[in-house]
Amino acid sequence: MYRHGFFPLPVTVLITLAIGSLVSIAAHSSTLPPPPEVTLSDDAGVDLMSGHAPVKLNDVNIGNGVSALPHTIATYRNYFWGFRDDYNIHVGIGNSGPNYWRTATVGHKSQSFLKVTGDIFSHATFKAQNNDGALLEQLGPDSFRYTMNDGTVVLPGTNLDEVTYPNGYQIKVHKKSGRIQSVTSNTGLQLKYVYRSNSLPSNPSGEERARFEFPEKIIALNNAVESCSPVADSCPLTQAWPQASYLWPSHSIMFSGNAGVTGMFKVTDAGGRTTSYLHSNYTMDNFGAPFEPRITQIKEATSKGNTVHVYDYAHVRICLLEESMSHQCPIKKTNVVRSLTNNKGSWSYEYPGAHVLYIEAGNSRGPMGLTQALMSTGMLFPRINNVKRADDVQATFFNNDLNKMATASVKGRHYAYEYDTRGNLTKITQTASGESRATQTGYPSTCDNLKTCNKPLWEKDANGAITDYSYYPEHGGIKTVTSPPNAQGIRATTWYKYQQYYAWYKNTSGSLVRADTPVWLPYEERSCTEGAANLSADTCATPANLVITRYHYGRSGVANNLWLRGIDQIADGTTRRTCYEYDHYGNQVSEFSPKSNLTECL
Repeated sequence: MYRHGFFPLPVTVLITLAIGSLVSIAAHSSTLPPPPEVTLSDDAGVDLMSGHAPVKLNDVNIGNGVSALPHTIATYRNYFWGFRDDYNIHVGIGNSGPNYWRTATVGHKSQSFLKVTGDIFSHATFKAQNNDGALLEQLGPDSFRYTMNDGTVVLPGTNLDEVTYPNGYQIKVHKKSGRIQSVTSNTGLQLKYVYRSNSLPSNPSGEERARFEFPEKIIALNNAVESCSPVADSCPLTQAWPQASYLWPSHSIMFSGNAGVTGMFKVTDAGGRTTSYLHSNYTMDNFGAPFEPRITQIKEATSKGNTVHVYDYAHVRICLLEESMSHQCPIKKTNVVRSLTNNKGSWSYEYPGAHVLYIEAGNSRGPMGLTQALMSTGMLFPRINNVKRADDVQATFFNNDLNKMATASVKGRHYAYEYDTRGNLTKITQTASGESRATQTGYPSTCDNLKTCNKPLWEKDANGAITDYSYYPEHGGIKTVTSPPNAQGIRATTWYKYQQYYAWYKNTSGSLVRADTPVWLPYEERSCTEGAANLSADTCATPANLVITRYHYGRSGVANNLWLRGIDQIADGTTRRTCYEYDHYGNQVSEFSPKSNLTECL
C-alpha cells in the first residue's frame, strides 16, 4: 500500500478540487470570471465527504517565473507515514465491482479514464471520465502517454518520468530502485532527494526499508552554479542551498498495530520553520485491533507564532433494518474527523447522510457558521449535488460527467453557468434586483490541438462588446488580442511573438552545456497608440504609432536559467530599458531603471 513511501490518492478525496477554473491566456486580456471557489472542504480544511483533512506543506523552492521548481508534500488520509509530493507520477487501475478504469496521477492531482475498447490490463483505448478532452494512450502493457487538456504531455516510466508543458518547459523525475533520486528541469534546476540509507539487504526489516524509502532531506540546486548527478545517492556540494528536512519516527511506531502508540513526524522547511505532526492509533472496529494512525495535532510555526490544530475522530455508521426487524449498524467510515480546534476557533462535524442509500452528506459547524455538502454516490464516480458555505455562498451542480457548478448565490447575487462539451465555461448569467446580465465566451467546437482548443476564441461582455483571441499552434501562446471597436469603429490589436530559448547549465562532469530542449518564451509584444494595426506589415496603419515591448532572457553560451533579464520599451525612436539581476536561487536582487542607460541586460 505504501509503495516507495507514497500514498495512493483515495477516490473519495479526489473531488476536493476547486470547481470551474478557467485558463489564463495573457496578462493583458481577460476571460469570464470563474465561479466562486467551492470545494467539499470547510473553512478549516476538512473534506466533508471523506471526513479527512487533506494537509499540504510547501517546504522548499528554487527559481522563478517559467523556471521555477517547487516542492510540496501532502497527505489525504490524516496520517503522514510516507507522503505524496509534486513529482509522484504514475498510471494506475481503479475499480468499483466489475467496473475498471485507469487513473493518471501527476503530483497532487489525478484524472480518471474509462476503457472504450480492448483489455484494460494490456492494451486499451480510453476516454476521459469528465470529457475535458484529455487523452490517455496505452503504448504497451505498462507504458502510457497522458496528455492533459492544456496539451501538457506526461510520460511515466520505470526509471524516468517526463512532463513536458506546451511551451517546452520540461521536468524529469529520475528514479532508482523504485525511489526518486532527483527532479530536474530543462532550465537547469534540480531537487535532490537524500535518504537515510542507500542500500537494502536481501531480506530487509521494516526499519531498514523505511530508512531506504523515506527521504531525510530534499535539496534545491541551481545546476547553472553547481552540478549533481540526478541519479547519484549524494553529491559533494560546495554551495549553501535551500533544503527541506524530515524527521521520521521509527518503523515500529509508524506501522504499529497496537493501541496507544503515538509518533511524531517533523518537517523543517527551507526557511527553518518546523511543522510537527503528532499521530495516535485509533481502532478500526468495535473490538480493539486492528488500529490505524491519525494526525491528532499539527503544530506549525508562522510569522505570528505557533499555530496548533487538534483533531478528534469517530466512526460513521450505516444502520440497516434486517428481516428480524433488528437494526444493524456496521461501520461505513472509520475514524473520520469529529472535531477540530485551532487558534481561530472550534469546528464540529456530522455525516448525517451516511445512512441514506447512494447519498453522502457532511456538515461542519464552526466560528463562521454551518457548512454543508451533499453528494450522489450511486454512479461509478461520485457527483457533487450542492454545497452551502458558512460565508453565505450556495452552489448547485450539474448531475452529469462534467459535474460543473450550475448555479451560485453569493450575498444576494445569483449566477447561472453554462459550459461546452469539454467543460469550458461559456456563459455566465447574473441576476440581481430583478435584472439579468450575461457574458459569454466561445471555444473551438472540435479539439484537434489540446494546446489551443481549450482557450477562448472570443469573449462578449454584458454590453455586447466582443474581444477576439488567436494562438500559436506550436505552443499555445497568445498570438493576437483584438479589442472591441472604439467610437471611430477601429479595433485595436495587440500581437505577440515568441522565440525558442535554451538554458545553459553544468552537466554531471561540471562542464557548461546547452539544455537538450528549448523553451518557448515571449519575445515581443506590439501595439498601436492609436489607429488600426497592419499585421501583414508587422506594424501599425500609421507606423509612428507603433509601440514595442521586448523581453530579454540573458546570453547564450553562459550560465543561464532563462530568468527575465530585461524589458525594452520602444516608441517614437526611443528605447527605455529596465534590467533585473538575480541570486543563485532565482530571487530578484536588483532592478536597473532606464535612467541607468544600460546597453545590455546581462
